[in-house]
Amino acid sequence: MSSKERFLFHIEPREFLDRVSFGGNGGPLKQMVRESNGVVAPTDISRMASLENTEDREAGAQIELGAMRFSDLEAVLKSIPNKRGERVYEGSLISAGHMSHNSIFHYRAFANISSLLNLNGLSSLFERFDFSGIANSAASTISYKRGGDGYVALYIPPIVETITKDSVRVPLGNLRRRASENDKLALSDYSGATIIDIGEVVRNWDSILENRKLTSVQVVRDGIHRMFLAHTLGAPQYVISVNGLSAEAPAVPVRKWEVIRTTTGTERIEDRYLGLNPDGWIDEPFVGIDG
Repeated sequence: MSSKERFLFHIEPREFLDRVSFGGNGGPLKQMVRESNGVVAPTDISRMASLENTEDREAGAQIELGAMRFSDLEAVLKSIPNKRGERVYEGSLISAGHMSHNSIFHYRAFANISSLLNLNGLSSLFERFDFSGIANSAASTISYKRGGDGYVALYIPPIVETITKDSVRVPLGNLRRRASENDKLALSDYSGATIIDIGEVVRNWDSILENRKLTSVQVVRDGIHRMFLAHTLGAPQYVISVNGLSAEAPAVPVRKWEVIRTTTGTERIEDRYLGLNPDGWIDEPFVGIDG
């Protein structure tokens, strides 16, 4: 089976090392990738690590999981580009630790059930290596070896950005135009339908913009499904915090986690992200992050 058939994405070693600026001689991650067949998604390795995958067991597949050096984590994050190729985190301060979802905004209005189920497999993989599940796991590397082939995957905890209020003005303008049409968003899921008053979301953000004491907010950029599970369980989540970035928001951040609806389908992107602003997207998969 080819890597294109087997993996969600596959970045060749030389390509990955060209994309990520490690600086100097680099850390262990640089050497791991150089000695592998490339970088793939962690969910693909967790699928192959399943005890039910007899093909890999019979072939003597080996899987190893280890902590990622913080300097390697910084190198990966600071190499993430936006649509214009600009490295949005290059001058940012990056830290890590547990955080409660209660103080964090989010961009998405839907959580996909299949993505939530994939997290169960990934969490099981971490627990097999005596890690305490993905809710408490720091950035890690996962290596997969079978025969003469070997691949590396990067597990990056949810990324929480501290953004300025002004970065929300473009998507807020988009949402304001939608609200002026008296549009309402019906969030349908397995339990029925809920209506979000888009005008109320706009008015809430107008109040935030008028609050001179509040200069910034924290928003989940990547890892909404993991944060949603933490919200459901009422537990904190280990996250990567990014401060000091100059980038537009891809959508209007929402504070209420209760508005997130679970769905088995693919909703319209303008419904998943209120006030959609494509110029605010960043390309995490470019550096091997399954965003």
